[in-house]
Amino acid sequence: AFEGIPMLSEMVRRTVGPVLIAAAGGIGPGNVVEVVERTGVPEIHFSAQRSIPRLMDGVPLSSDPEGQDRAVELDTRKVEGVLNALVKAGLR
Repeated sequence: AFEGIPMLSEMVRRTVGPVLIAAAGGIGPGNVVEVVERTGVPEIHFSAQRSIPRLMDGVPLSSDPEGQDRAVELDTRKVEGVLNALVKAGLR
């Protein structure tokens, strides 16, 4: 999203009617405010999860030599960071 700020901004500017432009891709607490302010997007989408290792019983389902697989869980710190940044900037 950050690299696409010029295009997102132009899309928002040209939007007419019931079309909603949302910025997505690489958004986090460190850049969400700048993306929203520079583009005018009314919505954002970001990955609110983090990858965690988990030990598997039985036959491993990955090529990891230790028999580890990956799982995902909610990354509450990232969600809180994005929301806090938006609130602090007066954007939420």
